[in-house]
Amino acid sequence: MFLISLIDGIGIKEILEGVYPTLKLKSVQPKKVELSSILDFFNFVEGGIVECIAERTGITPYRLKRIKHNKVIPSTHELYLIELATKTKPGTLFNLRYKDLKLNTPEIEAQLRLDEKLRISKK
Repeated sequence: MFLISLIDGIGIKEILEGVYPTLKLKSVQPKKVELSSILDFFNFVEGGIVECIAERTGITPYRLKRIKHNKVIPSTHELYLIELATKTKPGTLFNLRYKDLKLNTPEIEAQLRLDEKLRISKK
């Protein structure tokens, strides 16, 4: 999907909203938490963010942590749901994940095809 946005020059946000027009977060009731200190508050905030994203997106905390540490390849809808759950501008995670992705020029593509044909013919 990110490649399509690069090739067509369409913003990733527009593509995401077009492909997933009905993708919505789960409705969850806020948890009531008893806090007795500032430390409790910060521990709750730090630990609660992953849980909150998991509840709202349906993505397990384990999977979220693996996505965070780049141990798995997240699907398009997972990245989009995470953006929605965190009120992040759609496309932000795609731009971060694929920031080094570059399209080959037609000349490079032609050379790669030629190299591949030569490699196959040597077998």
